[in-house]
Amino acid sequence: MTRALLVGSGAGLIEVAQKITEYGHSLTVLGGKKNDPCHQIADDSMLVDYSDLTSSLEATQDKEFDFVIPGSNDIAYETAWIIADRLHIKSFDTQRSITQLHNKKKFRSLLQELELNQPQIYTKIDLASKNRSLMDGKFLIVKPELSFSGQGISIVQNERALIDAMTTASQVSRNKKCLIEDYIEGQLYSVSTFLNNGEIYFHAFANEYCTVNPFAVNASTTPSDLKKDIKESVLGSVKKITKHLGLLNGLLHIQFIVDYFGQVYLIESMRRLIGDFYAKKIMLSAGIDYYDFYLRPYLNLDYDENLVVAKPKSVSRQIIAGSENFNFEGLTNRENLNILEYIPLAKSGDAITKFPDGKAGIVFFENTSADIDVGSEFLVRRRVKYGRDW
Repeated sequence: MTRALLVGSGAGLIEVAQKITEYGHSLTVLGGKKNDPCHQIADDSMLVDYSDLTSSLEATQDKEFDFVIPGSNDIAYETAWIIADRLHIKSFDTQRSITQLHNKKKFRSLLQELELNQPQIYTKIDLASKNRSLMDGKFLIVKPELSFSGQGISIVQNERALIDAMTTASQVSRNKKCLIEDYIEGQLYSVSTFLNNGEIYFHAFANEYCTVNPFAVNASTTPSDLKKDIKESVLGSVKKITKHLGLLNGLLHIQFIVDYFGQVYLIESMRRLIGDFYAKKIMLSAGIDYYDFYLRPYLNLDYDENLVVAKPKSVSRQIIAGSENFNFEGLTNRENLNILEYIPLAKSGDAITKFPDGKAGIVFFENTSADIDVGSEFLVRRRVKYGRDW
């Protein structure tokens, strides 16, 4: 029997794990939390923290796997790629391509080389001679080069704040480096594309919202409200990136901002699975199997050439979370929305840390009006620690 290694064990990978076994492969799961659900599905488990690369390589060095599948964050993807490379499994991109897509500064260099629009970036030398512009109302955003979930990001407008923000971002970044760029005001969007032999096989745009933490998406809606010309422009950028890097199959997900003048700014990209059950929203909207699309290239399976996509319905995903720590009590659908699915991540009475670390659950609902407005539809019954009842 062929053997597959899944790097990651959390709830967001349950459907991936199940599909691996449905395809008839023996499943081994690598992840450090023994109570994670994917360990219950697996034929074999390695209780190793995949962020510890040395331990992950030691745990897998005497094993033989036919396939390696990365989980839903950058660290899992990197560990999976390194293990696959050691096993001479060729279902991943080159290291150069992965670095240019997942490292924020390298991605900026790639966009500059391809002459694709992005926020202006600054070096320390630039800023040394341009502090006056910072003092005159210019906002900058400072990010870790290697991180996810909005960690370590700050918006600054003066030199002192900039220095503090660079320190914070560098401490969070896995390579201890940060990125400094213009802060662009506008609406955040994303597009999930699946590539088949270098061509776009399927795509889905989404409006994205950061209503709890300004740097971490907690709500989104598919399809988006974007105009056709902007969609075509973004897909054109995807094609340029795909061709330049020689990408062949699988997911390429890109976030971008459209400012108030309709200008598109590409922000981030990734090849790994988006977390927090993002895939399920697109599945409910378009009737396609996002998890299967993600998995196929890693199992050396072709895409069906006769893809049938249903007319998409407007579906929103909302993460139930808070800007402060709280004890979760329950959930009220105060707008009587058409809830398609609710995934509980906590039970009544559980202590939930502030977002993005803490999440009580995820709700998927169908939008029945033309207005796309998420972030306020649900009343979370909770008790804020050291505060009043909500």
